[in-house]
Amino acid sequence: NAAMLLFDLLERPDFKDDLEYEATQLLLGDCLLEMDNSQAARELFLKVASGRDPALAEEARLFLLELALGNPASTDEILRRAVNDLGGDASSDRTRYGLGKAELRLGNADKAIDWLQTIGTGSALYNRSRFYLGAAYVAKGQVDLALEIFRQLTTVEIKDKTTVELRDQAWLAVGRLLVQRGNYDLGLTSYQNIDRNSPHYEEAVYEMPWAYINQDKYDKALQTVEVLLLTVKNDQHEIDAHVLRGQLNVMQQNYDEALASYQTIVDRFAPVRNELANFTKNPADVQRYFKWLLERRKGLGQLKSPLSEKTVSWL
Repeated sequence: NAAMLLFDLLERPDFKDDLEYEATQLLLGDCLLEMDNSQAARELFLKVASGRDPALAEEARLFLLELALGNPASTDEILRRAVNDLGGDASSDRTRYGLGKAELRLGNADKAIDWLQTIGTGSALYNRSRFYLGAAYVAKGQVDLALEIFRQLTTVEIKDKTTVELRDQAWLAVGRLLVQRGNYDLGLTSYQNIDRNSPHYEEAVYEMPWAYINQDKYDKALQTVEVLLLTVKNDQHEIDAHVLRGQLNVMQQNYDEALASYQTIVDRFAPVRNELANFTKNPADVQRYFKWLLERRKGLGQLKSPLSEKTVSWL
């Protein structure tokens, strides 16, 4: 509804020279992002970034940087261009936070640290900036500093979903670093501090067997994998767990159990493979799939799906 109102306003000829025109473009871009229309949002941000208002231009360039950071397909060149567009106009914590994340992604840990350290304790982004600061220290091999930061983040006051997830990610980071150092018992305890309802719970439980494997405790590793398979929901985690279960059974010469694990993966994904193989033989089916992708948020979207729910989920 907001996007429709803003679009109508921008289309009015008498509004083109209004002082609020670029602010309206920026707000419409934000709406389009919420609607998962990043391409249209990007076009608006590019216009505002080259506009008259310096503050709005910085905000638009920051949106462009965040779009680049959020896209796994972004190359170093795309990210570097987004960073250069912001230049030295880092007047807000949000901009400095974005630049710190981008420099870390580009492999410039020292520059990332310089940006992230400028965000003070009173900022709403302070805790999140500390997490990436810890990651930058890991990139530099300064594990003691990283551990200190991540341990502090495990004690943050829980205010909302963001801080809950941040704390879980911090426990995950502490567990990984301790296991890498050979401190397996403390590492395992850190993993166990992640709540069962956390989106990072499955990841933590999957990593725990590796701590046992490093101690040659294959029975304990296998038990942990079995626990994960009882509750796992993420397809990739389930595949990885079955593969690990098979490997552990091979190491213990339980070949029938190992074959059963591998066969589970084949049985689970053979129907998906077969459906896709048949579906892609007809170019019209592929066209139909992409048309459905564009309209799937509308009513009856599931009923009109050209593929089964399982295959759509896999895709």
